[in-house]
Amino acid sequence: MMMTLVEPKFWQYLFSLLVMLAFTIYFSERRYSLGKTCIIAGICFVLIGVGDWVMLFGGVSEETMILITILTILVTQGTVLWINQYRDFRGLFTGITGAAYVLVGSVCWSLIHIFTGNDRLALFVQAGAYILLFFTLGKFLRQHYFEELRHRKTGWGSLCLVPALFYAAVYTLVVWPTNIYRVPTNGLGTLMVLLILFIDYALIFQILSQNRKEMSLLRANDYLQSYTKHLERESENIRKGEEATAILRHDMRHRVRIIDSYLKMGQVEQARDVLRAVEESLDAIRVERYCENSAINGVVSYLAVMAAESKITLTTALDIPETLAVPEFELATVISNLLENAVEGAAQVVGDRWVRITANRFKGRLVFEIRNTCSSQMSTDGTALPLTSKGDGHGLGLQSVLAFTKRYDAAFDYTVESGVFIVRLMV
Repeated sequence: MMMTLVEPKFWQYLFSLLVMLAFTIYFSERRYSLGKTCIIAGICFVLIGVGDWVMLFGGVSEETMILITILTILVTQGTVLWINQYRDFRGLFTGITGAAYVLVGSVCWSLIHIFTGNDRLALFVQAGAYILLFFTLGKFLRQHYFEELRHRKTGWGSLCLVPALFYAAVYTLVVWPTNIYRVPTNGLGTLMVLLILFIDYALIFQILSQNRKEMSLLRANDYLQSYTKHLERESENIRKGEEATAILRHDMRHRVRIIDSYLKMGQVEQARDVLRAVEESLDAIRVERYCENSAINGVVSYLAVMAAESKITLTTALDIPETLAVPEFELATVISNLLENAVEGAAQVVGDRWVRITANRFKGRLVFEIRNTCSSQMSTDGTALPLTSKGDGHGLGLQSVLAFTKRYDAAFDYTVESGVFIVRLMV
């Protein structure tokens, strides 16, 4: 019995399993502490090790070996999902990639063992292949991989096909129906297939990373365009106010003379009429200030005009300082998107139409709340935001809201209560 336990292939299996578990832990966003994760991985190691021992030394039938192989796959991938922060296709992708990763060392071990018969040399080459790939992937791909895991929630099911198909291709060349011990010339082709796999990985994540950077640039451009637009509106309001003030100042001398004439003739009521007209003129040229921050003030000023055109009552109570803890052009864009959604949602209501926006300071942070009447039928785009009729361009605006919350650790939520849509944002 002791002689069988030192069978080279058995120890090679155990070594490959150990490396695979280490790979999946290193390339996973762990759900548990490192200690607890290692305990779970250790349980998996023991279970699969027993299965390998049974297949190699148990004298079982081919059907039993197939069953054990299936159970081994389920236990391995189940363990990866168990310890992974992402219990979806992202975790599965990590597990399948780990399985494909260990094939490189296994094929190297088999080839060296076939052509030299030297078990120690085969194990040394296998370990060298693992170390080379481990540090290469860790240095050049791991960080990009984690970024994609965090920012990309969809599309991983399709990506799982890449390592799965490569694994199946290598399995058919090395294990079944063709065995590498019977056809060792398949070894070189198998290594080339695995090399193509890792080149594909590098290209895929480079493309994904570049695409994410382009989307980030588009959002930044959206921020800048919106910020510039609101500043232009604010500047235009100030210019109009200055022009109206100059006209009023010019007319004031004439009105003072008229008032003086009325008073000299004892026509007090007529003098009061002129004063009321002056007061109305002053009210007309007064530039509305909703808050101290110019960018957000410009946003609210513009949306106030939109609301008035749609016969929507807009109520504001904004305690926003002039200087913000986050870039004001980004926050102004976010508030613009949310407030525009609110105005558009209220415009679709038959009957009472209103929008209310409040902002209060709380423990060094700003808490926004936007409420609006809304229709009973609403749909979302899977981003936790309601769909509007703005099309693709507006979708980018909604994405900018979510990107902002992630970038600045903001809190965002929405709810619908009795026909009122409520959005809250804390920055």
